[in-house]
Amino acid sequence: MNLELSICDIFSSRLKLREELIFTLQTENRQEYYILNDPLHSRYFRVGVTEYAFLKLLDGQSTVQDSYSRMSTEMPFHHLTSDDIVSLCQWALGRDLIRHQNPHYHQASANVNSSKPNKSKFNLILFRFPLGKPDHFFTRAEQLWGWLFHPQILIGWLLLLLFASFRIGSNW
Repeated sequence: MNLELSICDIFSSRLKLREELIFTLQTENRQEYYILNDPLHSRYFRVGVTEYAFLKLLDGQSTVQDSYSRMSTEMPFHHLTSDDIVSLCQWALGRDLIRHQNPHYHQASANVNSSKPNKSKFNLILFRFPLGKPDHFFTRAEQLWGWLFHPQILIGWLLLLLFASFRIGSNW
């Protein structure tokens, strides 16, 4: 059984985003994106705002075509084409971020996935240790000590180093 869904199959299928996925809005260089945290597989992905909006519409009740139509109504100036939607759905299905609501597809994909060995668990060079969520610590540290990295403080520090170097050099 071929598990690659055709374009017609994807648009008529009912896909559901996994509930335990965590999305965090990030901004870098005035550009917003979402970090998708998959706690089940300890993986992180970066998705755009438009892709996030589409993935959130996948509720398992409506088809992909209905979700795409609803997104086009709510966000008329989005940049996703139907090919982008197909690629996004295939990408998310391949990474187990969304689930197909058809039980036959789910059983067949489980059989195929169980026959493949999971190579990521047997990597002897790279070990992954979860270190928690340091965002709160770094946010607080930036609030307390962020002034140390201000350009005027840096210039003052360099002037102090220059003065100290001259004092040490004159007594040598």
